[in-house]
Amino acid sequence: MCDVKFQVMNFHAGITEKDIVEFVREQEKDAEENPDDQIWVFFDEINTCEHLGVINDVICHRSLLGAALPTNLVFMAACNPYCLRPTGILLL
Repeated sequence: MCDVKFQVMNFHAGITEKDIVEFVREQEKDAEENPDDQIWVFFDEINTCEHLGVINDVICHRSLLGAALPTNLVFMAACNPYCLRPTGILLL
C-alpha cells in the first residue's frame, strides 16, 4: 500500500538473544541489498522477553553486537502496559 517493507518479530518469554540477532541480521542483509528501500521493523511485546539490552542497542543505538546498522532500517517497538498482578490477598 505505501511501498515500504514491513517486518514483524513477536516477542515472548521463549525468545533468545540468538533469535533476535538472527532476525535483525536478516533485515540488515535485506537493507544492504536494497539501499534505496526503507525497511520498517516492528518488535511486538518487547517487555515479555529477557533481552532488553540487545533490543535497546538495536533501537536506541542503531547497532547490533557493536556494529552499526544500515540507515534504511527503521525500528519500532511495542510493549504491554504495566499492570499489577493479584497477590492472593483480598483487600476490603
